[in-house]
Amino acid sequence: MLNFDPISQDPPYDSVFPPHNISVQIPSAGENMLGVFFVAQGAGAHATIVLLHGFPGNEHNFDLAQIFRRAGWNVLVFHYRGAWGSAGVFSFTHVLEDTRAALDFVRNLPQVDTSRIVLMGHSMGAWSALMNTITDGQIMGAAGIGVWNISAFYEQMPNDQHAIVLQWLADSCAPLRVESAQALFDDIQANTAEWDLRRHTLTGRHVLLVAGAEDEDTPDIIHHLPLVRMPMLNSHTSLSKTPITLFLVSASNSPALF
Repeated sequence: MLNFDPISQDPPYDSVFPPHNISVQIPSAGENMLGVFFVAQGAGAHATIVLLHGFPGNEHNFDLAQIFRRAGWNVLVFHYRGAWGSAGVFSFTHVLEDTRAALDFVRNLPQVDTSRIVLMGHSMGAWSALMNTITDGQIMGAAGIGVWNISAFYEQMPNDQHAIVLQWLADSCAPLRVESAQALFDDIQANTAEWDLRRHTLTGRHVLLVAGAEDEDTPDIIHHLPLVRMPMLNSHTSLSKTPITLFLVSASNSPALF
């Protein structure tokens, strides 16, 4: 167990193997994605979190990366293709592909214990974390903060609201390089069935979902509670509906959640 609070305290400093950051470029489909790899202190390979931001990514979650690193985890934070200076074109299809590319990248780093990799994301990033955990049997666990189930978002959209949604997509794309807002909308529409988290199962893995009771962007009744009630989650799932609750797991022990 940790003998300090990594939310507000640093661990005893390791001057031989100190914590440090590495600026990285992650290849994905011939383009380079920009990122930062937060390396935990201490000798040897560490458990690692790939931390995925939402759409468009105004919240980068660096605060969480620092907390998890203090608790002994490496953390990779990166920007998808076409996002925040990364090369290429942004799309929701590319987000799924880019997450897989990020996993391939960390699995080849000597600082990473490849048997202990967790995907974690916020909003759209949570959707990608869960989708990729479904298809990648080597991932130890997944965590989603304010999951945005893109298919549920589309399903709840009245036909007369399409123009409003297109404008919202366009307004959100300032930090993104996209083909068009219409292309993003078409991407969702074409993949609604395949991308619906409610249609999938996650067995044999640990899943943490955190939802905000007052979250107006991803209301829990649409994006969170249906997942709790569906078979994608198993008996090891841990849930929170408390807006301010943070679950922190130490990589130095046998984690309770992951």
